[in-house]
Amino acid sequence: MHWNSLFAMDFMAIDTLFGKRFYLLLIMELKTRRIVRYDLTENPCREFVKQRIALFSEKQVRKIVKEYVVYYNNQRPHQAINRIPAADIKSSIGSIKKQQILGGLHSHYYRSSA
Repeated sequence: MHWNSLFAMDFMAIDTLFGKRFYLLLIMELKTRRIVRYDLTENPCREFVKQRIALFSEKQVRKIVKEYVVYYNNQRPHQAINRIPAADIKSSIGSIKKQQILGGLHSHYYRSSA
C-alpha cells in the first residue's frame, strides 16, 4: 500500500449568523491524520478544487516540472536581468488574455494582438 501518498479531501459547509454560507475544503494526510491544506470559498467549483489538490504521482510531477521549465525558459520575464528571455513586447494595446499552465496551478497573462 502507498501509505505515504494517500490523502483525503472533504468540503464542510459553514453558515454564518446572518445567513451567509462558506465552504471549507480540507485535505488530510491519512498516514498522520494531519490537515495539510485548507481553503475557504463562497462558490465551490471544479477550478477551485483543481487548483488546491496535492500532487498524486511521479508521472504527474514530471509533467508539471517539464511544463514549468518550458514556461520559465520561454515566457517568464526575468526583469532584473535585461528582460531575459528577450521576447519582444508585441503591443501595449489589446485585451489581456490568460493562459493556464501547470494544470491551472499558475497563469500566464499576455496581451492579444490588436
